[in-house]
Amino acid sequence: GVQTCALPILGIALVAMTVGDTGSIRMGGLTDTVTGLSAGSSYYISATAGALTHTAPAHARFIGIATTSSELLVVPAPWTAPS
Repeated sequence: GVQTCALPILGIALVAMTVGDTGSIRMGGLTDTVTGLSAGSSYYISATAGALTHTAPAHARFIGIATTSSELLVVPAPWTAPS
């Protein structure tokens, strides 16, 4: 079923979506829908809409760790990045 939530939950869309679209969001576990990753690097939500970055921006929101160049282990919030 369709779920809505007002909390700031993070996840990765499994297909390209825009505002108003419906689709599946991976909120934890492995996803291979991202490319250009550096294996072993932590990733954060970028200030650029729809993008990830391995450089923590101001007010960083950790999303996961790259296991390969095209696979991200999405870590459920509120887990924090390893230091």
